[in-house]
Amino acid sequence: MDLSRLGMGRDLSDTQANGFASYLERARQVLDAIARSVPRTPNGMPENPGDERFGDDKTAILALADEAFGLEPTYQPVLYVTSFAMLPKWGGSIQLVDRVVARAIAKSSSVEGQQAYGRIMFNIARAEQEPATALSQLGCAGLS
Repeated sequence: MDLSRLGMGRDLSDTQANGFASYLERARQVLDAIARSVPRTPNGMPENPGDERFGDDKTAILALADEAFGLEPTYQPVLYVTSFAMLPKWGGSIQLVDRVVARAIAKSSSVEGQQAYGRIMFNIARAEQEPATALSQLGCAGLS
């Protein structure tokens, strides 16, 4: 297929754009139906805090995280995605991050001890330009 002749989305006519949107919506419906028909796995977590399936619903994200922790308590992407979604800069709070940490430790401590805490905080720090500031805002002692 010659991809050079494919234009940009902004170049589509209204009819083409509507048709494309219709196909995207149908694909979402099919994928949602498939997701409901198979057992949940840790991969069922949203890929980013802005995932349109959850929006700003922190309760839904926490419920899904609890389910994922129950299936695989040491699955690190669940820790990272959930803790990021609960950060104050994404509409969460320090208390919500603490809740994620507590739940992760409760589910994984028999295997990993307190590692979930370290993994979550390291992941938050490495994503920030000012890691010490970000961690001190979350209440990590000695980082001001």
